[in-house]
Parts: sequence; C-alpha cells; structure tokens
Amino acid sequence: MNSVQRVVYATCSAVTAVILAGCQTVTTQVQPFEMTRVVPEPGEVLKVDHVLILADVTGSTDENEVFQQEKALLEAFVAAMPDMDYQMGFYSFAGSSQADWTQVSLDEGNLGVLGDCAANLTYLGGLTPLNEAVLATRSEFEAHDGNAALIVFSDGRTHPHERVIEACEAAAYPHIGPLCVYTVNVGYSKSGRRLLKKMAKSTSCGQAWQAAEVSSPEGMEAMVREIFFEEVEIPAPPIHADYRILINSVLFDSDKAVLKPEGKAELDKVVREMKERPSDTVVLHGHTCDLGSAERNMKLGERRAEAAKAYLVEQGIDGSRVTTMSHGESQPAVPNDSPADRKLNRRVEIEYVYGN
Repeated sequence: MNSVQRVVYATCSAVTAVILAGCQTVTTQVQPFEMTRVVPEPGEVLKVDHVLILADVTGSTDENEVFQQEKALLEAFVAAMPDMDYQMGFYSFAGSSQADWTQVSLDEGNLGVLGDCAANLTYLGGLTPLNEAVLATRSEFEAHDGNAALIVFSDGRTHPHERVIEACEAAAYPHIGPLCVYTVNVGYSKSGRRLLKKMAKSTSCGQAWQAAEVSSPEGMEAMVREIFFEEVEIPAPPIHADYRILINSVLFDSDKAVLKPEGKAELDKVVREMKERPSDTVVLHGHTCDLGSAERNMKLGERRAEAAKAYLVEQGIDGSRVTTMSHGESQPAVPNDSPADRKLNRRVEIEYVYGN
C-alpha cells in the first residue's frame, strides 16, 4: 500500500467510525435497585382484580445489555407490587416453542412465585412473536371478570405492528371488564417505542413508560400507583348527635378481617385522642360488601370490628371504652355495583363519643 492509499484508507476508516458512532443510540443503564411493597395512600383504593406481566426474552433484547436492564426493572416492579386482594400471573415469551416460555397463570397469593420468576428470568433469544405472546394471555383474561391489567416489558422490536395491536384488541374482546395495557420500553428502537405506545392506546385504558422513567425507586413507585390504585372520594360521614360523630372508616380486603397499614394509621389517630380525653369512648361498626351470605357477612363484620378493637387495646386503650357492633352487608356506604365500590363497603366505621 503506497502513501496515498494509506491516507485514503485512514480517512475512510475515520469517516466510517464517525458514521457508526452517530447511528448508535445511548441507552440508560439500569442498575438493580431495591423496592418495598407499595401501600395505598389515604383516599386510594385498589383498582385491579387481575394483573399479568409479559416479559420479552427474545434475541432483540441483547442478553448482555437490554435483557439485563429489563430483568432489573422486572425484579423491582414485582418487589413493589402491593400485597393486597387481587390475582397475578407471569408470562415470558421468545422465538421458541411456547413450552419453553414461563407461564404462571392468574391466581391469588402469587407474589413469591412472581419474585422467583423475575429473579430467575432466562434469556431464550430468537425472533420476537409479541403478537403471539399477547394472544396467549387471552384465555387468562377470558376466564376472569373484573378490572385487568396486562403489563408488557419489551423493546417492541417486531413487525408488523398491526398484528400486535390486533392481538391486544383480541385479548380484551372476551374479557368482561376493562383490560388496561401498560408497557415499559426497555430498548432503544424508535420503531419499538412507537409500537409500545400504540399498545398502551389499543384498549380503553393504559400507559407507556420508558425505562429511564421507572429506573429509580421514585419512578417505579409512581408507575405502580398508576397501575394498581385510584383515588376515591369517601362519602362524608353523618353526624349522629351533638356528642357523637362518625370520624372515619378503616377498609379491609375481601373476606378478610386483617388490619392494613393505612387502617392502623387511622386507629392511631383515635388512640391519641382517647389518651388525651380519658372520658371519651368509641363504637366500632363492622360492615361488609354483598358478596357471600348474610349470615357469613354478619360474622365477618363482627370480626372486623373486633380486630379494630384489639388494636386499640394493644395501644393502651381500656377495652371497656370500646364497643363493637356488626351490620354485615345491611348498611353499604355506596351501592355494591362495581369492584371499586365493594371495596369501600368492606370497612369498620369509627363512631367517636365525647364524654363530659
């Protein structure tokens, strides 16, 4: 190679390097981070009955980069999922036989199983049959009524887009109740990003996030709250008399009489007031929704009121100052015409009685 050829070769190599560098997209490197279970804020209630995670383990995710980012986000998301009354499942998909995919069907109490799925998620490679993966979830949603969420972690690198959108619509069609599609773009393809945004708009509800938006504890918590909770306006409690006032309600999960953290927070306010006013007393009214028999609900209301009383006594309030009553399903705060309204009726109302 003569000197002129060497100059030309060096120049072409430099230009090629610049062009290749310009074609690359800088990605957000997601580092693993710890999350704790998200609990509802005051005024928030659980809005989902079924949650299914769909994880992309195909060749387009790149085992050493995008896939590792996706895995870190999945582990954080599952760790943050609320420990409440809903069904959950986990699917993975790849360009291989569906027998190789992870398929954990919707069921209650699956948080531990989902944690294992995320921690042990395996890269399978191959093409990206996202439409087939979404269609595979159809039987899950068809078998369960109520508010459902499909949460897709993917880079969206598949074609044609139309078939994926049709699959989302097909999954929602037989389901009784809304099916919201949420997506997290773990890759850097502009085309994939567009597809994932379209998926989030393919049904009546949903939202799309970029990995960078949910790669911190604050961002992940915001995403979890958007998917799982909604704000409700609890009806203003009536005043029974000048010396009696219904001050608040403590909510319970379906068929449960176990106090939740937010319920204990409400009772802590009562404890502080009663310790400052030793002559005051409370009446705890246990209520249920309309699911189950009237006899069973009367007993469930009693157990809920007794659970609240036990907590007050544990905090130092004399049990003689606390009265419990059960109304079962006979006094709903709101009509039992939706899952969200039923959640408001699973409650203990706190009637505060002022002493002399």
